[in-house]
Amino acid sequence: MIEKKALVFLGKFFAIFIALYYALVSLDSTFLQQWLAESMANALRLPLEGNMLWVGNSAFQINESCTGLVSAILLTSTVFSVRKPAFRKKAAIWVVGLIVLFLANLVRLYAVLWAGIQWGVGAAEAFHVISWFLMSALILALWYCGVRYAEGKQAFGELL
Repeated sequence: MIEKKALVFLGKFFAIFIALYYALVSLDSTFLQQWLAESMANALRLPLEGNMLWVGNSAFQINESCTGLVSAILLTSTVFSVRKPAFRKKAAIWVVGLIVLFLANLVRLYAVLWAGIQWGVGAAEAFHVISWFLMSALILALWYCGVRYAEGKQAFGELL
């Protein structure tokens, strides 16, 4: 049977996630998508049309999912759904985590497009899927390391 603390955690996590994800899909992130597309086009010398990058005859669209904002929402939901550490420490973990995620997302986008240039669309798709799982692992690692640093080594149940 699931403990009450775990249910509270899950309730908070999904409430935060759903609210932030709704905001993401409701608000216009075109500026960030365009900036990322232009940055990648310049870095890799790829043709660009709007938020579409061309690798040979294949188009790669930089959309809201490519911005790293979904990863940021996952991190936010995780950090702020647990009882510990104190809010100021959570905020510090969150800010550092967002910066690391933003930089990691730039590397992720570059790697996906670079794989497409080097080995074709199939390789880019494989890199895309693998890199999403790696970003998810990074989110959990940032949260865990941040909490461990802020609170000392604790069992997950003690954080709820």
